[in-house]
Amino acid sequence: MKYFVMKLIMGALFFCTFIRFHWMIGILFSIIGYQLPGLLLSYLNKKDNAVMLSQIQTVYHALIVMIQSGVFITDALSECHRRLPGGRLRTAMEELAGELDIKNSFDSAIEKFNRKFNNEFINSLCIILLQAKETGQSVDLLKDISKQLNDMNSLSLMDKKGKLDRALTLCLLGIVCAGLGLVMYAIVTELLLSAGSL
Repeated sequence: MKYFVMKLIMGALFFCTFIRFHWMIGILFSIIGYQLPGLLLSYLNKKDNAVMLSQIQTVYHALIVMIQSGVFITDALSECHRRLPGGRLRTAMEELAGELDIKNSFDSAIEKFNRKFNNEFINSLCIILLQAKETGQSVDLLKDISKQLNDMNSLSLMDKKGKLDRALTLCLLGIVCAGLGLVMYAIVTELLLSAGSL
């Protein structure tokens, strides 16, 4: 409801701002304003997912180690948040730990945790945890997803490296162009001075 109200307010704000130019422009920008929170939310979620990739990997590794050591899933989940830096995932994991400690309703706590994110790896984790509660077999599935996370992390690092390489190439090209420009300026100035002295 808050999200819907915010979209309506943004649409009305854009309409009131741009109606002074023309009513059609006001309507066009009210539609843009109405869609803006959704686009912003999608962008922020994508950014958060990229940041959380290594944190989710930490959760998977911690769960694998603890479950292999014989720790119950609920206890392992309650301990996982301690290994994470502050942020959205840690806060959600702390709330999950609190839900598990207080309510002891594993399924509803996991579903509530899953609804806080739009992330395929967290979704997979929640499915594995729900299956593990029923079957008791979770380590192999967690290992498989952990390998996928490693691959995704490698791809992310390669993408960042590619962006840095492109930025470095552009900077070097800029420096070379500036140097060539200075050399050309010096040559033209020298030629003009030489022609003037003749």
